[in-house]
Amino acid sequence: MWRPYPLALGDLERRPDREETEPAPPIVDATALRGGGRDTPGAAELAELVAASAQLARRVSALKRELESRGALSGSRCEVLRELDQGGPQTVPQLARTRSVTRQHVQAQVNALAEWGLVELIDNPAHKRSRLVRLTSAGRESVAELERRALDRLGRLETSMGLTEVRAAIAVIRAVAAAPESDD
Repeated sequence: MWRPYPLALGDLERRPDREETEPAPPIVDATALRGGGRDTPGAAELAELVAASAQLARRVSALKRELESRGALSGSRCEVLRELDQGGPQTVPQLARTRSVTRQHVQAQVNALAEWGLVELIDNPAHKRSRLVRLTSAGRESVAELERRALDRLGRLETSMGLTEVRAAIAVIRAVAAAPESDD
């Protein structure tokens, strides 16, 4: 799954022609969206949210392919770099679990990235055989360039939403993604 890098979606609204008059409020806590006199969404509303999220995911996926097609890195390799940038050094099995893919798939990506000098394998003090994968300085530069291009492209999106609405949307999506299923 592609994540919009460690971007805050509020960056979509930071444009030179808009002046912020007050500090941005913190991202809305998902628990604040529950209860408080609000109606509980039903299956139809949640299905509509999922459909809208899927539509957004398709658009983001197309943007991701466009950004990554400019370089020699595939989407999977870019995701490995981003995960290492966000989570620090990890083993191949850890990277695979985080991304819900096979260890063999991640190992192939790591091998290619190591050949290009973007990652290196280092000793793992917690495990004798499972080495840690760590970004090299060239890997960090690659991630920074990917993020710069993404921010540039996302900054050109025109939306009618304000920062508070974007932050509320983030909280809703995170809350639904994290919601456990009931056994009813």
